[in-house]
Amino acid sequence: MDMARPVAILALASGKWGKRSMVLGLVMALAMQAAPAVQDTPPPSKARKAKTRVISWQTDDDYPADALRKHQAGTVKYRMTIDATGKAIACHVTGSSGYSALDEKTCPLIVSNSRYEPARDDAGKDIASDLNGTFTWSIPGGAQTPNPVSALASDPLGLTIGLQAVPKSYANPALLRLVYAGEQPKACAVEIGTGNAKLDAIACDQAKAQVGPLKVDDAKLAQPDSRTVEVQFEATK
Repeated sequence: MDMARPVAILALASGKWGKRSMVLGLVMALAMQAAPAVQDTPPPSKARKAKTRVISWQTDDDYPADALRKHQAGTVKYRMTIDATGKAIACHVTGSSGYSALDEKTCPLIVSNSRYEPARDDAGKDIASDLNGTFTWSIPGGAQTPNPVSALASDPLGLTIGLQAVPKSYANPALLRLVYAGEQPKACAVEIGTGNAKLDAIACDQAKAQVGPLKVDDAKLAQPDSRTVEVQFEATK
């Protein structure tokens, strides 16, 4: 039985409190019926992204000797996977600086010279996550201005390859880093794979066959020998 209903019945049955009391009883009953249910307020979220705690960054001794001799400088984009303990368990170059020597030195340098605070979920539990960042190589004693070569090299050139049927294991486009010796590609690094090793190999073969090296007209800039390429697969009709 509704708890508000007996209040109105008692007021009507007694009769000695008068009309005002009867009305008051009915108003109280209606107020009790209309009172909204009290809802618990959810606790504030304790979620956070992973954080980098830098121990030390680049010193003059860290600069790749060959890159320094050729006056190569630029910015490398990377993606770091941090586990629930704050340990870096994977690092990939997601945007080339334009110079392979700088690209290849970046991840090992960052992993060894920094520590991480893991991400947390809403409950405050430490979880694994990805952390995107950039690292800029500046020639010691040189200008700190951005190198336009990096903007060109890190912007992925897109290729699409048609297949009669795309394997179910295909998860995402392949992100590649092509390295050149003069006009010819000499290496293809799969930075982020498709989820299928055979497709990754096809992506590299097609990229090396179809994509030429970057060239810059500015004589003051070192010619790039590396660039980023994204290859996606789709089913042909």
